Amino acid sequence: MTRFLLTTILILSIANTKCYSQNETHQVLIISEYGEKSPSPANWSISGENIKVFGEKVNIHPSVFEELLLKGDVTLQASGDKSIIEIESPISIDAKKPSLFTIISSASIRVNASLNLNGGHLHLKALGTDKTQIVVNGKINVSAENGVGGNVFLEADEIELREKSKLLATGSYGGGNILVGGDWQGGASAKNRKFKGVNKLKQASKVIMHAKAIIDASSTEKGNGGTVVLWSDIKNPTSITKAHGTIYANGGSYFGNGGQIETSGGILETKGIQISTLASKGKDGLWLLDPYNYFLNSSDLVALNT
Repeated sequence: MTRFLLTTILILSIANTKCYSQNETHQVLIISEYGEKSPSPANWSISGENIKVFGEKVNIHPSVFEELLLKGDVTLQASGDKSIIEIESPISIDAKKPSLFTIISSASIRVNASLNLNGGHLHLKALGTDKTQIVVNGKINVSAENGVGGNVFLEADEIELREKSKLLATGSYGGGNILVGGDWQGGASAKNRKFKGVNKLKQASKVIMHAKAIIDASSTEKGNGGTVVLWSDIKNPTSITKAHGTIYANGGSYFGNGGQIETSGGILETKGIQISTLASKGKDGLWLLDPYNYFLNSSDLVALNT
């Protein structure tokens, strides 16, 4: 994944670190059209490439992030013990170079509005000492009209893609990567990992994809389809992956092979799922289901998609 020299860091911190009241540890950050467009001493400040946000409840306007993402990578971090980040209004950029938008919370992240990063990359991380959650009920779009699709990485104990969810990483020269709850086969093989960070992606314990949800990492013209993973820890017998939506990782219409899709978990449910990794001008891709440990491609995929 391409990284850029300019990185903007946003930190949601506790106003008084010596006091651990319930309100301070239960922080809420909302991104909405009603939010502040410029720093204020009572809520947040900017110093160079860093933005520091403090207080119990903060509301920031989407334009703040849009302007920063046009310059380079942005990391938004909520550091309270029970921090919640809610995206209630759209964020959209049309940058010449793709940027990485990382959002980190210690409890939950909720995406209720569209995120359009135009070939960029989105990494949502809900990591804490207690059970964490990511809920998506909007569109996440890192597709590239003139390039390879971007990347979407979702890390939390529990991840839910609700009925309005659309995760798109299509590209005219190849599909991107959409990893929900873990990497390819849990990141067991460094060679096959799609996430190139220092640490492996956290493995979820529950992943749910609604029947009306859509994931697409196809190549639209020239190039191979991308990779889609819905994963919960297969070594945990109580973990569960419910994949009931529609998933595409098709090859390009001019040339290119189909991509790869994995739906795996300690318990796996795929009733009603629709998948396609077909390639009209190349080799069909594959669908991996674990713990059953078998691949479906070629004629199997044709049967599933007709």
